[in-house]
Amino acid sequence: MLFDRIARRGKELDQSEHLPKFLPSRSLMSCELITFMLAHEEHAEVIELSHLLGGMYIGSFEKLSKYWKDADQFEELVVSECRLEEARVFYWIRAYEGLWSRRRGSFVGQFKKRSPQVSRVYENALKLATSRGEHQPGSLPVLTPEDLLMALTRCTDIELARKLTQTNIDTVRLEEAVSMRLGLKTRRITR
Repeated sequence: MLFDRIARRGKELDQSEHLPKFLPSRSLMSCELITFMLAHEEHAEVIELSHLLGGMYIGSFEKLSKYWKDADQFEELVVSECRLEEARVFYWIRAYEGLWSRRRGSFVGQFKKRSPQVSRVYENALKLATSRGEHQPGSLPVLTPEDLLMALTRCTDIELARKLTQTNIDTVRLEEAVSMRLGLKTRRITR
């Protein structure tokens, strides 16, 4: 009886939905941690594009700023559109404290879904990562902040993406970096 219920429940769930589709790079993990913290601080129901861009800015500014002739334009856009009020270091400190905090109300251990726009950016970034030379069939591609940034610049129907491309981002250089291995060691996990 119990096993029948478990078997029925297993058939109801689409198991492929719960399997990871990519491996986040170490820098993307930092970006996602801060993205989630920003969404939690705003009491948002879902992770919005402004949270993602803010997390990428705080978590990987040094890596991403090289794709702008004038990184100040990128910084000004993110600060205004993502409603960031403090220096990046203060967000890092709060994220680190949140990781080690056991207090009630911490963002760690809570989950939020991605908005449709953010999901679309991740899907497009995943396509870029799978087309990169390091990915082989049957393995999980490594996703980087550069993949997400390139995917975001290609979403021309999203207002924040249009504003991002107007900040003089060097999309040619970014595309070259995304299509290369980006200095990552090849890591594969087979399904």
